[in-house]
Amino acid sequence: MARATTMDAGVGLLELRDVRGEVWFAYDAGKPLFITREAQIRHDGQVIGFVSLGLDDGARRRALAGTGLAAAGVALVIILAQYCLARRLLGTLLRKPFAALDSLVGAYARGQYAQTDPGVYYTEFAPLVDAFLGMGQTIERQVNALAESEEKYRLIFNHSPVGIFCSTLDGELLEGNAALGNMFGYATREEFLSSTGLR
Repeated sequence: MARATTMDAGVGLLELRDVRGEVWFAYDAGKPLFITREAQIRHDGQVIGFVSLGLDDGARRRALAGTGLAAAGVALVIILAQYCLARRLLGTLLRKPFAALDSLVGAYARGQYAQTDPGVYYTEFAPLVDAFLGMGQTIERQVNALAESEEKYRLIFNHSPVGIFCSTLDGELLEGNAALGNMFGYATREEFLSSTGLR
């Protein structure tokens, strides 16, 4: 029975001894063991010997390596499947919203601030779209207010009966209205500006 037990590839050590310690049977495969157990052999309630059994670590390692490789393979297949599905679904679903936001930003970069809602109907994009549209409306209001202010200033400057001019801190004349030219005896604003070297 001991020889039959040693034929199992998982057995690396088997030893039978009597109570005096005399070895009846010994088998040692010379391989590393991962577990060794010793037990008493009893007959009619008396200890008549001992058995030592050690299991070969190679079989356990091969089993663990096989299980580990199988688990890694399954995990890799799952990860690849998730990646492919996510790429296809998210690429399809998010391409339109990102393209709409990109066109909105591109229009703002070109100075076209009067934009309408690009039709991005994803909850995650709504705050971003609202922020961009609000920013565009604010910029458009500010640009229009600035244009109106410049137009008012230009009307006051050009039609004032009083001479108005702009100069540097050093006194160099940068701009002057028609009334200023008349004060210095010029018939037109352009004549005055060309005589000062501005035109």
